[in-house]
Amino acid sequence: MRIFLDTANAQDIAKGEATGVITGVTTNPTIISRVKMPFDQCISQILAIDPKLTVLLEVIANETKGIFEEAGKLSEVGEYYCEDPDDSAGFGCGEGSFTA
Repeated sequence: MRIFLDTANAQDIAKGEATGVITGVTTNPTIISRVKMPFDQCISQILAIDPKLTVLLEVIANETKGIFEEAGKLSEVGEYYCEDPDDSAGFGCGEGSFTA
C-alpha cells in the first residue's frame, strides 16, 4: 500500500514523513496556493524534506501546448507522469499515458 498526504504544507509533510509510513505527497494548484509562497519555493521545500518522497504535481493548463510546456518545467524537478484518460487535451492516446 502507498500512502500519500494531500497537502503542500512542509511542516505537515515532515511530520507525516517522520512516521515512516508516508510514500509521498499529492498536490494541485489549489493546495499549493494555500501555503502562500511561490510554486518553485513550495516544491523545493517539499523535496528538501526527503528526496525519496514521491511528489505528484498537477499542471493548470488545459490545452495540449500549455500542458506540455508546464510538464516540461515540472520534469526539471524529476520524473513525471501524465495521463489524459478521455483524451480531452488531444494527446491522441485515448486511455493512455506517458512518462518522461
